[in-house]
Amino acid sequence: MTEARAPATLADPEIYQCPYKVYDRLRAEAPVYLDPVIGLYVVTGAEEMKHILNNHQDYSSVPDTRVMAFYSNAPEILELYEREGGWPPMSTLVTSDPPEHRRYRALVEKAVGAGSVRDLRENVGRIVNEFIDGFVDQGSVDLQSAISLRLPVTVIGDLLGLPRELGGVLQSMAESTTKLADGTRLTPEEILEGHRAQIRGQKVFHEYLERYRKSPADNLLSQLLYARLDTGESLSEREIHSVIQALLVGGNDTTPGAIGNSMLLLARDPALQARLRGDPKLIPAFAEESLRLESPVQGLYRRTLREVVLGGVTIPENATLTIRYAAANRDEKTFERPTELLLDRKGIRNHFAFGGGIHYCVGNILARMELIVTVEALLNRLDEIALDPPDFVVRYVPKLVVRNPEALPVTFKKRLGA
Repeated sequence: MTEARAPATLADPEIYQCPYKVYDRLRAEAPVYLDPVIGLYVVTGAEEMKHILNNHQDYSSVPDTRVMAFYSNAPEILELYEREGGWPPMSTLVTSDPPEHRRYRALVEKAVGAGSVRDLRENVGRIVNEFIDGFVDQGSVDLQSAISLRLPVTVIGDLLGLPRELGGVLQSMAESTTKLADGTRLTPEEILEGHRAQIRGQKVFHEYLERYRKSPADNLLSQLLYARLDTGESLSEREIHSVIQALLVGGNDTTPGAIGNSMLLLARDPALQARLRGDPKLIPAFAEESLRLESPVQGLYRRTLREVVLGGVTIPENATLTIRYAAANRDEKTFERPTELLLDRKGIRNHFAFGGGIHYCVGNILARMELIVTVEALLNRLDEIALDPPDFVVRYVPKLVVRNPEALPVTFKKRLGA
């Protein structure tokens, strides 16, 4: 008699460190699965993922506030914002449905679209090289703290029109947002503390919004102040804070994960480093495969608007699904040799790292550029990048939404002329 296996659950703390065994099991046995511990439907199959991402008639991006505690409307949370003079978060970009979603998205697309990103590339390269200047003669560094966490917050802060010394404030807000996205596993006090961090950041933003009300400037904060919705109305301050927060998550939590995960792949593979140095035109392909293999956003949420049948499973109305992008990105039914990094993969950009459908990440072009520029600079200036020590065990931040290394210590040799 074979022993029954324990039920799979995303509540297992080890899911933060290595989720892929659980994902593989679920895709094989139940690509749509009701997690018995957290009470959410877990979607791991690529076909089921595509169906959800392109069907906002049945699946809403507006979350259940009990699951995404960032949007909690509990009396004690609303009282906290009123008492402290903050603005309770509301659904704008990632967590809104049509037609509201399109209105908000249009306001930020110009700032992070292709044309603007081309203009930013030279400046981003300069920032990365300044960071490398700070450690290139040392022979060792924690790449996560030296580059991964610093670059995106610097870039998004510059876009918003904030001084760079406020980077810590931006990081704190983004950290608390992604932590609050896992509300099923937080204590009431942890939820309150997360919202206190939001209010602290909002007060800083309010100061700069007031400044740009008096004197408009060429930055995203000022643009949001003077933007007009389709109705001709301007954004309320509450709306502005919520749009900013959505951008901060990409600029301070998900893009650092993308950079850190790619650098880890390089540090573990000297042959890959050599190949990319020999043919830098392959670096964009490497970036795509890195995003697919180690998706910085592991998954987000959807809520059913009616009873649906998905993957043969009947899901009731108003149920919450956690759609696991990282699991779908390794689905062997969609991706050939899914666990391998293939620089010549056909349809190499057709992964789920940036989601899909109308909610395809508005900052994807910016994130891709930051990742590519970072890899180019590191390979140009550092040789023999390797983990320090070679058997260093990488740990990841304990969050269900993002996959981000806590530290990435490496040794290297300075390249001639670097």
